Amino acid sequence: MNRSAQTRIVLAVVCGLGSFAIAKQCQGDTVSSTAASLEWKVDSADHIYEAVVASDDESPWEGSFEIERSLKGNHSIPGIPDEVIDRCRLKFHVYPEYRQPYPRYLPPKKPIIGTRWLLFTRGEGELLRISGAVNLTSPLEHWDTAAISALRREDDRVLVTADEIVQSVKKRIAERHLLPPDCDPELAEQLLDAQPYQNDWPPAVYIGAKLIYTAIDVWRDTPVVPLLVPSDVPDTAADADVVIEANNPKPNSLAATVKANASSPIPRDGEDEWLGTWQADLGDQLLTVSLRRHATMLFLVEAKRGERRSLLSIPNGDGFGAGVWRGDRDELSLYATHLINNDWQQTRQWKANSFPLLKRNVQQRDANSITLEGDVVFTRQLTPLVTYRYPHAHRWHVISESWPKDRASLTIQAKVTLPDADELQPLQDLVFLWRERGSPPVQGPPRPKRPRTIRTKLGDNGFEPRISVIRAGDTFEIEATGSRPIIDHNINLPWFRNSQRGFTPRIEPPLIYQETVARGEPALMHIKCNIHDDEHGYVAVTDHGNIAVTDEGGYARLLHWPIGRQRLVIQHPDYDFHDAEVWADGEKLEKKGAALFLDIRDADIELRITRVKRNE
Repeated sequence: MNRSAQTRIVLAVVCGLGSFAIAKQCQGDTVSSTAASLEWKVDSADHIYEAVVASDDESPWEGSFEIERSLKGNHSIPGIPDEVIDRCRLKFHVYPEYRQPYPRYLPPKKPIIGTRWLLFTRGEGELLRISGAVNLTSPLEHWDTAAISALRREDDRVLVTADEIVQSVKKRIAERHLLPPDCDPELAEQLLDAQPYQNDWPPAVYIGAKLIYTAIDVWRDTPVVPLLVPSDVPDTAADADVVIEANNPKPNSLAATVKANASSPIPRDGEDEWLGTWQADLGDQLLTVSLRRHATMLFLVEAKRGERRSLLSIPNGDGFGAGVWRGDRDELSLYATHLINNDWQQTRQWKANSFPLLKRNVQQRDANSITLEGDVVFTRQLTPLVTYRYPHAHRWHVISESWPKDRASLTIQAKVTLPDADELQPLQDLVFLWRERGSPPVQGPPRPKRPRTIRTKLGDNGFEPRISVIRAGDTFEIEATGSRPIIDHNINLPWFRNSQRGFTPRIEPPLIYQETVARGEPALMHIKCNIHDDEHGYVAVTDHGNIAVTDEGGYARLLHWPIGRQRLVIQHPDYDFHDAEVWADGEKLEKKGAALFLDIRDADIELRITRVKRNE
């Protein structure tokens, strides 16, 4: 480690200031900063796009991001809307008024038009938000848009070429690192602005993320000291023997309790019976709590303006917060640790504010209600509490007040007893398809339709991915990438509800198929090559976008599905589920043929499937 970096690390650790600023009496006006690692940006993103900035006279910043290809998520979109750029920190790197440095005599920043970027996004449609970016043209322009690896040392952590960055992203994606199902990335990213000497962050950030100390001196006036990394990055990756996540917690502190719970894969006794979202009417207040695993919770207190005295004494009588909980057959205890500042004159952000929220004896409890002493009755709710839905300031993007509250995002892990097998095992390529018929009416606005381009690759090992998921209005493309000559392929895709493709001479190699799909299809559509018998793939097309496919670990991510008791169909290219039995979190589900009824809420689900037959 060079001497300058050593000095900055020691000063940052010794001075211990809340915003990671090194005290002036220690080091002049030097200030350190936090950054998100490339590994965190990749793992926490739903989609990753490679884009170029093109000139656009109609844009407020005279440019637009044109998507060239998708690296994660298996689909593409034409571009990023201006309102999405305006809601995130990326605008400070592309808008002309922010790109002019101050003072004026400093050299101007490089022109933005023509630059290449990696964009990391979460959500779709009106839920689309940029969670991070990397400037491929000028990787060293700013630590916000740099590719900083958690797995290297000191200044070598910063990747300096576009090819090296893209290859590192592809490698991380191929390794299939997943954030823990209980990790809320928006909440975890509060670590970037945390005050570690006060343990000043919501306890749920311990699940899936942590900060390590680094010694990055690439940006001479602002060394990067704390680096946000996924929890699977070893503590030994730090440049100093300090991990900020474990910053001297007291043995009996809430932080230590949550960390101990998070480190154990075994749920607490009886915990599953409490998980979910509950609401109680307290007279002049409504209290809603989402109880999560590892003793963490989110809560919302809504004041009903009246004459009665508030039962819950919190600022202004209402607010959104996080905390810890414990429940057993005798008592329910809710303890708040953090609130989003409710003062509209200031930036709405997380603040440490510890106090007991509610502690009552349990008088009666069943699957849908909890009765506490004092006539406090909690009833189970279908609308979950999620951090990004409540408006507040975030390190990278502004949380929008207009995002809908009638959908949930969750992870399903499916394990199946296959024919001629005795043990449950993960099953890849299992399709979960939502059916409108048999499901309750969808509340709130439908998913916005923004046409995308979905491209699958046909190589020597067949189609990748094996199942392509598209929505009506998308364009489906097949690209030949294997060693076989392109002219030797003859794609056969017998649509049921869509018109058959005619001859399209405008397709340029290596594309061998291109079709804009107008309607959803009732089942998996088989793709094959009329020349090569070993080339098979599948396409799943929906009108609504509520579909998910399991990966090799048996995990499927359901993004923004309608909440409530929904009707789903399960399908697989190789197996039949008409006579199968399905359990969700230990409870046997009602099932009709390949269709089942599943309670979609803000809680992850473990599916167990038996009596599966092989397709004939």
